[in-house]
Amino acid sequence: MFSIIEKFALGDNGLALLLLLNPPKPNDPDGNVGIDPVTLSVFVGQVIDIPNPDMPLPTATPVPLETLRRGAKINYTVQAGDTIAGIAFRFNSTTADILKENGLTEADLNLIYIGQILIIPVNMVTPVNTLAPTVTPGPTITPTATP
Repeated sequence: MFSIIEKFALGDNGLALLLLLNPPKPNDPDGNVGIDPVTLSVFVGQVIDIPNPDMPLPTATPVPLETLRRGAKINYTVQAGDTIAGIAFRFNSTTADILKENGLTEADLNLIYIGQILIIPVNMVTPVNTLAPTVTPGPTITPTATP
């Protein structure tokens, strides 16, 4: 249940070490922790945390939004599949408020990572229920015989 913390030195092959210590699992969004998912590169002196494959992942804790005042701030740990827009929707916030509170810019909108702790101002917007569509009955169509 322990994780391995590795510090890279000159000449280390990050990908080889990663594959040895934490083999990838198909469709695992939490794999390759600390390594750029596009280039799979590491740099000298970088410290990464390679979780034990049997270690349970953190789970989200429910937040009672109805008891929090408008603008109250909570700490939220980013989960697999999260986006800032999705987090904003979940907590009745806005992407602009979340970016501002965390010192981020629009350029950082897609640069969040699993395990990152964000400060979320909650209840910034009031959710609006959408009305169900109503059907207005029209005239009844009767079939006609064709000659």
